Amino acid sequence: MNYDTFRRNEISHHDLPDGFALDSAPERDFGIHSAVYRSANPEFFQTFLEYGSDLEGLCYCFWVSRNGERVGGVIIRPNHIEGLFVIPPFTDDFGMLAAVKPLLLHWSEKEKDIQAIELLPFEVDLYLRLGFRSDCIRRHLIRPTARFEVTWEDDVDLRACEDGGIDDICRLFAEAFAGGVGQYGRYTQEDYRRRLHGFPGNKTRDTVFGEASTLIYDRQEGHLVAACLVGMVDQVPALEYLAVHPRYRRRKLAKRMIQKALTVLHRDFRLLKVQVFVGNSAEALYSGLGFQPGIERYSLRIPAGTF
Repeated sequence: MNYDTFRRNEISHHDLPDGFALDSAPERDFGIHSAVYRSANPEFFQTFLEYGSDLEGLCYCFWVSRNGERVGGVIIRPNHIEGLFVIPPFTDDFGMLAAVKPLLLHWSEKEKDIQAIELLPFEVDLYLRLGFRSDCIRRHLIRPTARFEVTWEDDVDLRACEDGGIDDICRLFAEAFAGGVGQYGRYTQEDYRRRLHGFPGNKTRDTVFGEASTLIYDRQEGHLVAACLVGMVDQVPALEYLAVHPRYRRRKLAKRMIQKALTVLHRDFRLLKVQVFVGNSAEALYSGLGFQPGIERYSLRIPAGTF
């Protein structure tokens, strides 16, 4: 079967095997259907709108039809798939994914992994049956905000999160997460630069999240040694990134950055959450600070060079 090329920023139609087809979907309408048919949670719609603002105009959301009738939806682009759902009475999610997969392979760069992200537990076997491999599991942890007395040593400087520090932040993340659990352990500085586009500056400047976030510099050497970036995720304050350079671990810098965030946020919010990779040693830190485990999301992949 002949497939069209991926056309970012352009509404498109793509024929698939077995009578299936993809058609570009407006982000808002797609989000409503996803909230109903994938998560059965109307609150997810607002969450999707926040996420959808990053997708707007990129044409990553698609309706899936079969023989001209809409039967589901999916978010798909080169080397990336997520958010598959079916619309009753249609129930063949395996057949739908099997029809979408050849187009995903056609679009994807062969030297990069294909990522299937944010999978719910019941979806994992579906992807495994189609040749995806387990990558990592993420777990949400949550606890109430509270006030702490936080003190710092004289050999470090605390600075606000500003756009001017983005190079330092990307360098720290690449060094601190190298070889760790999940895809973060494989990211380069440029990968983090793309992920952090607009963050922290746009999300933290002149907000409580800016005050709750922390950059720690070694006073003598002048380089960034630890960072905690706080934002809003799914309408709940979240520790979006927390990193300490390997040379500066076991000094309780991470613990104090979290305690500072909990203290600052306590004025306006009652909860703080964080998402961690299962198996990450940081889980012990969060557990010791009273965070409780919640929902798990799975990531799978097709490794580069195997498709």
